[in-house]
Amino acid sequence: MSAGLSRRALLLGASSSVLATACARACAGNRAESTPTIPEPPFIPTPAPMLDAGADASPDPGELHGSVRLQRWSLGAGDGGPAEVVVLVPEGPKDARYPVVFALHGRGEAVKEPKEGAMGWPRDYALLQAIERIQKPPITDKDYQGLSEPVRLGQINAALAARSYAGLIVVCPYMPDIDLRKDAPQRSYGRFLLDTLLPLVRERTPARATAESTGIDGVSLGGAIAMFVGFENPQAFGCVGGLQPAIQAADGGLWASRAAKAREKNPKLGIRLLTSTKDYFRDGIYEASRGMRRLNVAHTFLDVPGPHDYIFNRGPGAYELLFQQERVLAGR
Repeated sequence: MSAGLSRRALLLGASSSVLATACARACAGNRAESTPTIPEPPFIPTPAPMLDAGADASPDPGELHGSVRLQRWSLGAGDGGPAEVVVLVPEGPKDARYPVVFALHGRGEAVKEPKEGAMGWPRDYALLQAIERIQKPPITDKDYQGLSEPVRLGQINAALAARSYAGLIVVCPYMPDIDLRKDAPQRSYGRFLLDTLLPLVRERTPARATAESTGIDGVSLGGAIAMFVGFENPQAFGCVGGLQPAIQAADGGLWASRAAKAREKNPKLGIRLLTSTKDYFRDGIYEASRGMRRLNVAHTFLDVPGPHDYIFNRGPGAYELLFQQERVLAGR
């Protein structure tokens, strides 16, 4: 198996059986070129981490990367093993307060050691670099890894010129390889995020401690989990996003129904779906968006250039996460 196929296979955000189905559909779908079958990565079943109440979670001061301080938190061992978190905190005035967004990684990081998996967004998806660049527009096609679309890039640069990016606290927790066919482990992980991790973030960082300024987002496996947790707990968030979320076309109506129920509980909830031209889950994301429109659930839907791979995360994925979440959570 080539190195390129191996990396693409690991990135896919789905459990083993769901992954195989998605790949088969993608290969038989709307592509004119011949696409080889992508082998499945090994399935490593690990439940969501539930932490000991007395775990020592004291972070170190962190490492300064440009305008961002990177903190590594080890929250002790739970049912799913060590709970490792990387927190990106803007270096700003002492009295500054920032919105918070959970950024969930894909399956490629879920099958790594927790400390390595938690570095998915900051390092492997080049989010630290994206944060530096989005503060100094214009964003270029080079920043987008050659995957930009002139109209969308122009929209983002115009918005940044009118009102600059003001910063987010980006929380990057390790996420185990959660089985998307089962609701229980997804709910367990959601409880970890909201009941254990979010209070620590608000206690130890200059975070705005309101639901309106708290978001959740993710890519592939992380995108599906972010949507599940966000729609089940809509009063806890101001924005729910999914970047190439690992959802199936047959479940489009289910996701639309979840979004509608979430919006009933929180009419101001922002919702964003994003897919790309060579995304394995493109059909599912389209069906979810169509279902939301039928149910009159307002949301942002984007279909941009790019594959379901690391290069996408380092380009459109990173910039869209930062741009959309900051605009919504900061009330822009």
